[in-house]
Amino acid sequence: MDPEKPFAGQSAKVVEQAIEVLCVIVGSPDEQLGVREIGRRLGIGRSTTQRILVALRNSEMVTVDESSGTYAPGRRVAELSAPLPHRGNLVTVARRHLEWLWRLTGETVSLSVQAHGMRVTLDKVDSTHELRLSADIGVGSPLYAGAAGRALLAFMPEEERRAYLASVLLTRLTPATVGDVETLARSLLEVRRAGYAISYGERVAGGVAVAAPVIRDGYAVASVSVFAPAQRLEPATAADMALDVIRAAALIEGDLFMRQPAA
Repeated sequence: MDPEKPFAGQSAKVVEQAIEVLCVIVGSPDEQLGVREIGRRLGIGRSTTQRILVALRNSEMVTVDESSGTYAPGRRVAELSAPLPHRGNLVTVARRHLEWLWRLTGETVSLSVQAHGMRVTLDKVDSTHELRLSADIGVGSPLYAGAAGRALLAFMPEEERRAYLASVLLTRLTPATVGDVETLARSLLEVRRAGYAISYGERVAGGVAVAAPVIRDGYAVASVSVFAPAQRLEPATAADMALDVIRAAALIEGDLFMRQPAA
């Protein structure tokens, strides 16, 4: 008997289990899944499930909420979910434009995409202010909460957006988080009209964000956002900053899709 065959069979089984674990997490974006529930659904022991999740987390395929112990799709899942024309080079292409916006505003700047009903941060440049706000790369948050997610949601294909609005369960992250679908739908119309989104304390209390979509063929493939404490980003300043955020998004579009944004 070939001595490598039993080992190969065991390795294949672990790979299959890892794929199943990832599929459960990706396929359940609105559920709070921890180690025990994932293992129960798949009939996998707790220790095996834990080892698989550690490996998936180390490879940035999943992310964990440390406070609740629940898992969500990570940065690399978001990248794999991105359309083929810009997959793999979005972060590289966008980086210099994020840095330009960061130098211009002095605040935290981030690049996000939509993956399985969540907004996931792909890249960021943190503010150097002592008091600053940030977002963790690879960590997902609801599309409906905050400017970065709404910029993606507003420019989602209409059929997908309607399906999202019909099925989403709105959970308040802060007192300012939108609480009903009708209000959310109206805000998305305003974002489409203006070409950008502004949020005040919707995802993080005391934070203000300004975001604009990176567009291809009329739909958002990513969003660019600036995130700062409310005491430094008053409404009038945020509205003025929107023009710079739109410009950064347009520059990324130009580099990704080989066309020049309007001057």
